Amino acid sequence: MPRGKVQEYHTERGHGTILDFGSNQPITVYANYVQLKPGQNLKEGMEVEYEILNNRSSYLAINVTIFEE
Repeated sequence: MPRGKVQEYHTERGHGTILDFGSNQPITVYANYVQLKPGQNLKEGMEVEYEILNNRSSYLAINVTIFEE
């Protein structure tokens, strides 16, 4: 599963970007594709795992979870 780091995330707007470690490209993430446990919040700098969805001319991160070793 691809991994990356949250570049920015706006909780109030419900979207942000993840910097993909493999391609070093930003990938858009929307709140409805984030799978968090109760009490977790997505924050800048966090390492996450996700799947990539090709949405026409852009890529979306889906099934996003916080990476835990």
